Amino acid sequence: MKGEPARFALAGAVRELPVPSPIYTAIYEIDDPQVLQSPQWAEAVERGRWSSEVRPHTSNRQHLLFKVQ
Repeated sequence: MKGEPARFALAGAVRELPVPSPIYTAIYEIDDPQVLQSPQWAEAVERGRWSSEVRPHTSNRQHLLFKVQ
């Protein structure tokens, strides 16, 4: 995989993030990088326990986009 900079809808704004090396990884397969900027993505990341119960206890989170070649 090749890391690429990406734009994500996060915390009420679209942010461009660089390509660092993660230690722990969650992988989501998407059809198009534009999905990460959609209102649907922004809404989905706030659903469930993550936003209120888990996120406050995490630090140094990174969001990355990798292209499978």
